[in-house]
Amino acid sequence: MIIYRSKIKDIIFEFSPSEESRGVVIVCDGLPSVPKQKELLSDLSSLGFFVIYPRYRGTWESGGEFLKESPTEDIKDVIDLIKKGKITELYADKEFEIKNKNIYLIGSSFGGVIALSLAENEDVSKVVALSPVVNFSKHNNNNNEQDLVWLGSFIKKAFGQGYRFSDENWHKMTKGEILNPSQELDKEKSEKVLILYDKSDESIDYNKIENYSFKNNIKTIEVKNIGHLSFSKLSEEMKNEINNWLSS
Repeated sequence: MIIYRSKIKDIIFEFSPSEESRGVVIVCDGLPSVPKQKELLSDLSSLGFFVIYPRYRGTWESGGEFLKESPTEDIKDVIDLIKKGKITELYADKEFEIKNKNIYLIGSSFGGVIALSLAENEDVSKVVALSPVVNFSKHNNNNNEQDLVWLGSFIKKAFGQGYRFSDENWHKMTKGEILNPSQELDKEKSEKVLILYDKSDESIDYNKIENYSFKNNIKTIEVKNIGHLSFSKLSEEMKNEINNWLSS
């Protein structure tokens, strides 16, 4: 597997094409995270997917300001590029054709929120969300989830220019004003979605995920003894479940 680099507007992304043509997977990373998902890209590419791994605006190599607008707009820009059917890598200016434009989103934690928020997008075929926040406006209202005020301060101290955002916009995000999944999905859209979660998760209240999923008739998979799910914690069994879901 070879990982290439490309760019759409301010957004730098890595991508790995496949000899097969099962569609395109966009990997939506968590927050904070370090862009190092080579194993995941390799796994998805080996399964026949064209894989794209973007950096949100205002994070890592991408330009712009993080949370100035919803990161869903970043993924929409990537989707628009996919729809054109061709991606050019930056090193040798080589062009790659996208033969199957079915688009799948796989998001972990914060990336899961982004993926869920795009479940209503007509260009998105399926969504997989790992331990997502299902409603930012109610997050930690019972003081049993991750403190997002503390997290914003930690990210600024610990990740430097890896994440470039204002305190004002971070606050808006925590209130659900910048990014929030639809609380009422219609049947057609809810059938697109798979959520994986663990009741031992100390960052996300699993009751909220279960209530949200039940209300919207979303398929869920409960895993055990993993805690807060991230891409690095995906077992082979979970990867197989995701692959079967994307294939169904």
